[in-house]
Amino acid sequence: MVVTYNMTIQAVFFDLGGVILMEAARDFGIDARFSLMPGTVTRCLDVNSRWKEARVGLCSYEEWVDSVREALVEEAGGQADEVLQEALKAEAPVNEAVMRLVSALSVRYRIGATSNTKTRDLERFIKRRFGPLFEVVVGSADLGVAKPDPDIYLHAARRLSLRPKACVFIDDVEANANGATAVE
Repeated sequence: MVVTYNMTIQAVFFDLGGVILMEAARDFGIDARFSLMPGTVTRCLDVNSRWKEARVGLCSYEEWVDSVREALVEEAGGQADEVLQEALKAEAPVNEAVMRLVSALSVRYRIGATSNTKTRDLERFIKRRFGPLFEVVVGSADLGVAKPDPDIYLHAARRLSLRPKACVFIDDVEANANGATAVE
C-alpha cells in the first residue's frame, strides 16, 4: 500500500480494489476451488480481457464479460462458464483493518473513494457495504480516464471543493500513487 502525504490534509481518498477489498484473496479462492493455477482468475479479469477499455468507458460491461469468458475458455476450458459465474458473483473480503482506519479518519477528515470502475456501480456498492462513511465516490469509466491519470484525482478533489494538495490518495499500486502526487 502506498500513501501520498501532505501537511494540509482535509480529505482522504481510498482505492477500492486492493486497498478496501482484498480482490486477490477472492480470486485465489476461486482458482483453488476450480484447481486452476494461482493468478488465473485475476489474469482473465484484468489482463487478458477488455478491462483496460472498460475502466475508461470504452466498452460495455457485457463486452467486458464476454472478453473475460473468452480468456477463461483458454485458461479453464470446459469450466469457463462456471468459473466466470463464480467470479462475477463472489464478493471480495473487506480489509477490516483498512475499514477501521477509514472509520477513525472520518472523525477528522472527509472521506472519498477513487476506483477504476463506473461511479454508479461503485456508489451502490459502497452504500450497501459501508453506509455513509464515504462522502464522494469517483469512478474512472464515467470520466474516460483511469488511474494513474492525474485528471481522476483532480476531479475527486474538485468534488469536495478542495485542491488536490489538500487530499491524500491511498492506493495499492505505486504508479497510481505517483499519478496522485503529480496533480497540482
